[in-house]
Amino acid sequence: KLSAGSKPEWFGNDFGVAPGHLKWSDGSIWINGTTGLSDVSSNIWQSMVGGYQVAQKWLKDRRGRRLTKNERDHFALVLLALESTIAFVRGIEDCIAVHGGWPLTGSA
Repeated sequence: KLSAGSKPEWFGNDFGVAPGHLKWSDGSIWINGTTGLSDVSSNIWQSMVGGYQVAQKWLKDRRGRRLTKNERDHFALVLLALESTIAFVRGIEDCIAVHGGWPLTGSA
């Protein structure tokens, strides 16, 4: 859903990260009952690195406090980085499949 040069849009005006409320639903990440980010795919929300769901972990580390403008902008960039990483990995997997799977034919 995100595209190069764009970032997800925040909606609502209560930027407090509510304990127990972090969730993804219908293309939006909710940080409390009224506020979140729109146009975020489930693939981005569910993206795992090092055994952690990155977007959820980032927000959980900020539970119980209000996100600053800088933090909100940074989180949107984190989501864009996850989207780019997912696309990059998909490209590598497609290349491997085109060349007969892993290990690549002719590799040592």
